[in-house]
Amino acid sequence: MNWKELLKSEIESTYKLTEGLLDLVDDDSLDWRPSAENNWMTMGKLLMHITNSCGAPMRGFRHRRLGIA
Repeated sequence: MNWKELLKSEIESTYKLTEGLLDLVDDDSLDWRPSAENNWMTMGKLLMHITNSCGAPMRGFRHRRLGIA
């Protein structure tokens, strides 16, 4: 398997899992958090974090800005 195939496979599986999680969350539960203690993220913040974490590396690959020297 070459690098392009490996990245494509990883991207497809990651986005599929992320989409499945997004589908499970109702709009009414975006403010939910497991506890008011310990600085937990709300569900909405967690979903935003997940989508940014998936998208940022792909933008880096696309624009050749990977943040490594």
